[in-house]
Amino acid sequence: EDVVSTDVLSRDVVGDALEDAPSIEAVYREVIRAYPEAKAGMLPQEDGFIQFYLQASLWPARMLSDARLSDEKTSSFRLMFHIFLAFCLLVQVMVFCLFFQQAVLKDLYYDVYFGGQRMDVVSAIVLLAHAAFVVWIMQVTLWPVMASAAEVHVNTLKAATS
Repeated sequence: EDVVSTDVLSRDVVGDALEDAPSIEAVYREVIRAYPEAKAGMLPQEDGFIQFYLQASLWPARMLSDARLSDEKTSSFRLMFHIFLAFCLLVQVMVFCLFFQQAVLKDLYYDVYFGGQRMDVVSAIVLLAHAAFVVWIMQVTLWPVMASAAEVHVNTLKAATS
């Protein structure tokens, strides 16, 4: 799996497979065709103390979410992925709003400003730190999707102008 994931993440497998047909089966054939070359060129990797494999483990999604593929399997995957992403975004926005409301409205405005409970400033700082973490999670979640969509859009414009 390491050989295939490194190959998929390091080159445009979908672009190489488009010469055959714009389908996930053509991409699978391209991955299988390039496997011996990718295995021969793979360098041994040293594992560090802390290993984070989440992005490397999601390599199939990179192929399936590519908008250049137009077959039924990739279209249905993209639809479900976008529905799941919208649901996750909704939950993340709600959590952010709840953290922010609790920190600013309740803790700072009502408790500190009106109630004189100065110790609630610490609670507000903790809640705002959690809200900032949720914003970071939203950015990490959405940025690759938006960047991928922008890349496809730029490639489409380049193809149309040439």
